[in-house]
Order: sequence, then C-alpha cells, then structure tokens
Amino acid sequence: MVSSPNHPPAAAPHRLQALPPAGLDALIAQARQQGWQIFHLALQDARLDHALVALGRSLAFPEWYGANLDALADCLGDLSWLPETGLVLCLTGGAAMAREAPQDWLALQEVLQDAATTWAATQRPFQVYLDPPPGHP
Repeated sequence: MVSSPNHPPAAAPHRLQALPPAGLDALIAQARQQGWQIFHLALQDARLDHALVALGRSLAFPEWYGANLDALADCLGDLSWLPETGLVLCLTGGAAMAREAPQDWLALQEVLQDAATTWAATQRPFQVYLDPPPGHP
C-alpha cells in the first residue's frame, strides 16, 4: 500500500485493526515520519477501569473526563486539545482483558470503533490498532 498524509502504509483507515506484521516499532516510525501523533498504551491487567484511566492520562483528556465508557466516547469524539494531525492509538496487552473480561474488551472496542467512524467524516485521520486483534474475545 502506498503511504499518504492521510493513511500510513498497511493501514485501513477508520476501523479497528490488528498490529501490522512489521510490528509496533515500524508503525510508530511510519506515523512519526508523517507527523502523526502516536499513543501507545500497554494494558497491565484485565480491568476496564484501569484501561480507562490510562487512556485518559495517555491522551491528556480534560479534567471532566470521568474514566467511564461514555466519557471515553465523548473525549475521543472531540480531541480539540490535541494538535490537528493524524492520530494513531495502539493498545497492546489486551489479552488478559479479552480472556478474563471479554464483555469489557468488546465494549471498549465498540467505543473505539465509534470514534474511528466519527473521525471518518473529517479530514483528520484516526486509527486504532489492537493486540489482540479486534473482535478477539
């Protein structure tokens, strides 16, 4: 696939995706080369509340962020506090949540997919990469 300012190589824009075969480091390098912001969150355990707090910190969410799925959806749908460049969000280490709290893992994916769909209507690229891959319960 050809690289462009709107889509890094091997990316399917505006939908959740598995990490590319080249790996996280290659994805980070490609995003940085294009001037995109990249946020990598290594999930530490199976707890959704921990993931929500970590997402808020990583993306510098506003003070009103309540660390719940509704607030996550609100913040991901805005992002006005971040520079208006492409954005890549990588969540790794989700196997524990997928295994121990599959409903939470799928609910988190649903919010992330909704955000990606929302950003599809704009000129701002927004891509989400997951490990394990999307849909993995």
